Amino acid sequence: MQTIMKRIFILIFLLAGIGSCSKDDKKDFVLNEPITEWNLTKEQVKALETHSLLKEDDFELQYSADGEISKIMYLFDEIPGEVWLGRSDLQLVHNKEVFDDVFSALKRLYGMNYNESHYDDGDNYYSWEVGDTYVELYYGNIRHELKYYRITHQ
Repeated sequence: MQTIMKRIFILIFLLAGIGSCSKDDKKDFVLNEPITEWNLTKEQVKALETHSLLKEDDFELQYSADGEISKIMYLFDEIPGEVWLGRSDLQLVHNKEVFDDVFSALKRLYGMNYNESHYDDGDNYYSWEVGDTYVELYYGNIRHELKYYRITHQ
């Protein structure tokens, strides 16, 4: 009888251990942010970016990505005689869970003090101002994007 009771106790203990491994144990999503050093030229960004180059023109570089990010884009501004990085975009996989992971990561990185806008068509914008960078997260019916803009004060 004691052997049966021991086996039942061990079985209950194992089932309780398995049951405690829930979705709440999921590790925090880590956001690999794009390059946002605004004083970089196109050649300098190309030297730093590790993903495969998909497209290049005078004012844009596009790279492949993986995981939650489907594409990385760098857009450049012409400033008297020079072309400097002005915006970094990440196209996110169109998935609500991916959006939630990115939004949580941004709140951990930049805090809870953000602006938000919600529109009747289901589009939602969240933004943070961090130093010389404006960070905008867009969740819409067609696409999900995370954009980093250089703030210029004129």
